[in-house]
Amino acid sequence: MHRITLIGVGPGGSDYVTFRAVKCAQNCEVLIGMKHQIAAIGEITGKVIYEENRIEEILNLIGKNEGKTVGVLITGDAGIYSLSEKIMERFGRNSVTEIVPGISSIMAAFSKIKEQWLNVQIISVHGRPLDGLNDAPNHERVAILCDRKNNSSLVVKTLSQMGILNRSKTVYVCRNITCDNEQTIEVNTIADLNIPDENDKEVVIIVPRR
Repeated sequence: MHRITLIGVGPGGSDYVTFRAVKCAQNCEVLIGMKHQIAAIGEITGKVIYEENRIEEILNLIGKNEGKTVGVLITGDAGIYSLSEKIMERFGRNSVTEIVPGISSIMAAFSKIKEQWLNVQIISVHGRPLDGLNDAPNHERVAILCDRKNNSSLVVKTLSQMGILNRSKTVYVCRNITCDNEQTIEVNTIADLNIPDENDKEVVIIVPRR
C-alpha cells in the first residue's frame, strides 16, 4: 500500500512555504524533490531524501518505497498543472493520503503587480504546444505558465502577432517570483523584454490596461 503526501512548496522562496508543508515533510520517511524545493523546506534530518526532477524517475522512486510514507515536493500549488495528477494516475487516488496546497506562482505574480486574479484564464505552455495561446485574446485576464523552450520571449512574440500588445491590455512578465533574483517586467513592445536565462521560472500575465 502506497502512502503518498503531495506537498506544495510555493513558487521558490522559502518564505512562501507554509507551516503545514514543513510539518508534513518532517513527518514523512522519504522525501522526493528538486534541490531548490528541498532547500526551501529547511533542515530535515533522519530521512531518506532523493533529489530528482524527472517525472518518470519520481514515479519509480515512489514505487520502490511502497509501504513507507513518501512526501513528494511540488513547486507552487499541487492543484495547478502539477505532478499530482500523474501520481494519482499511476498509483490511484487512494494512495494519496493528503494534498498540501501551496502558494502558486500565479497567486504570487498577481500580488506583485497588485491585480486581482478573479476569473483568470490559466494557460500552460509548459511542455505543451503554443496552440494553447490561441484562446488568450478571448479573455480579460490571462496567466500563462512558461518553460525553458516556450519561454516569455517566445510567448510575448506570439501574443504580439495576435495583436494583444496593440490592444487595451497590459502584459507583464513575472520571473523567478519570490526568489532573490525575481523580476517583474511591464511589456509594451517586444523591445521591453530581454531573453530569459534557461533556468528562469516565468509567468506571463495579461490584464486590462489602466
